[in-house]
Amino acid sequence: TLFQSDFEQAALYYEKAEKEAYENYGILLNLAAAKEQQEKWQEAEACYLKILECTEDEVERIHVFTALVLHYRKRNMYLKAQRIVNQLIEEIPHQYQGHHLYFLMKQERSHFEEISIHMEEIREEFGGNPQFLIDELAALELAGKEEALLERINNHPAVMEVIPEVALRKKVELYANRKDMEKTTEAIWELLRRTGDVDAAISAIMIEMLNKNHKRAADLANYVMEQEREVRQERFYIAMYLQMNALTLYLDGKKDEKIEELIKKEKEFTDAFFHGQE
Repeated sequence: TLFQSDFEQAALYYEKAEKEAYENYGILLNLAAAKEQQEKWQEAEACYLKILECTEDEVERIHVFTALVLHYRKRNMYLKAQRIVNQLIEEIPHQYQGHHLYFLMKQERSHFEEISIHMEEIREEFGGNPQFLIDELAALELAGKEEALLERINNHPAVMEVIPEVALRKKVELYANRKDMEKTTEAIWELLRRTGDVDAAISAIMIEMLNKNHKRAADLANYVMEQEREVRQERFYIAMYLQMNALTLYLDGKKDEKIEELIKKEKEFTDAFFHGQE
């Protein structure tokens, strides 16, 4: 776009539009962004406030309220930011965005008790909202309430129904931090079974190799490569490298020309990739 390709020209264009009294949402929003880039903070603020006067569209207003909150946060104007958050919640109470911004504002200032109270107040309305559930888990973690966090993941159906990958990744992380390898392993397998998570599959490969289940490790590596075949980035080659080693251990001196040929090709691919990363 004009704004992205030539910032200075874009700024002049939007300033001309401002002088000619355009009241277009898109133009004013880009003008506000241009003013921020130039660190003309008061002019940027004025643009955002002008947009709120110009549009009654709910989606546009949410976007501008959000931009204005972020604008005030950049300037460390937390009271103004909080007032805008409160205005958004009051004006558009049926959308979660205002509450998400409330969470971010309180999180920044470590007001965890206020977050907890607020979450309880809105749980009935937003308890099935993905962002609400993510914010709730984050709030429990930030407050150091690990047991409450695990209880929420394990015993509240909405968490596993709506955000299974987020919840189970957090579960793996919590048990790993405790160095509880049995529960970490269980959580990795649960994450893999429920979501097909590729990182969980890579962890499962290494677990199987430690348990000397080399054929199963090789099969899991094949799953990862199938999932990553289109992009062929690091995960693909890590899985190939692990499969190569798993198959070598699986053969254990036995002869199998097809597997040996596969190992040879995989070694060529992985050597080329990892040496290219150096």
